[in-house]
Amino acid sequence: MIEVILLKYGTMFKRVFSQVNVFNQFAKDILGVDLNITKVHTEYEYPEPMSGLSLSTQGQ
Repeated sequence: MIEVILLKYGTMFKRVFSQVNVFNQFAKDILGVDLNITKVHTEYEYPEPMSGLSLSTQGQ
């Protein structure tokens, strides 16, 4: 029997898709893109802002 994990839970999603072979196969099967990555970042923040654009809705 195949074990099924609900991917609506962030922890399970990160656990599954942080595996390089799973991520590469997903990209190939769903997106039709051949990837050959060696590391998957699941929590990443840019060290500095990418632009001076503010998306805040305060003050409107």
